[in-house]
Amino acid sequence: MDEYKYMRGLLRTENHDFKSIAKRFFSEKMIRLNHAALGIASETMELLEAVEKFEGSRSKDLTLRDKVIGEMGDVWWFTGLAFHSVGVAGIPNLGRLRESYIHSTHTGLVPLFSFVEEFVTKVKAQLYYDRDIRDPHLLADLRRIAFSLDMLTELYSWMPSTFDIWEANLAKLSSRHGDKFSDTGANIRNESVELDAIRVKI
Repeated sequence: MDEYKYMRGLLRTENHDFKSIAKRFFSEKMIRLNHAALGIASETMELLEAVEKFEGSRSKDLTLRDKVIGEMGDVWWFTGLAFHSVGVAGIPNLGRLRESYIHSTHTGLVPLFSFVEEFVTKVKAQLYYDRDIRDPHLLADLRRIAFSLDMLTELYSWMPSTFDIWEANLAKLSSRHGDKFSDTGANIRNESVELDAIRVKI
């Protein structure tokens, strides 16, 4: 089999009912949920890369640490967006989350990836395969993601608290956008200014 034959074969199994997909997508909830799912997936990958760079740095360069904190904040931002898009006004209480998962041995980056995969798969199935995914199932995945993110601050002693990471994230985004989102701020970023904003909060 050559690459062109494989491409023709895979395209036969794609859902081509784009009108139905578009109808499902073009609701405020699904637009926000899809944005959140893509963001959680991509930012979790960037978090892994940042952690590996910092952990592998002999000098433990603080700039690399600050980049980890920045990526943690980004994953939290998209996780918060996902919670809000399914009707939750705030991030669940972290103390209660820890109590809920007190016996869990699933902490660290690998379990985080697993929980992210479960959430993103459900969003994909809801959007593209018209699967009936109820909000409580999405919330269960999001609660596990939030728990895993919070526990990373326990796993890595050099990492600040989740509350400090939230503060740093908002400071970074304020340095990028001011008081309101802008396409320009999203596309043209000044990393040194953003890192300075993070350092002020940690």
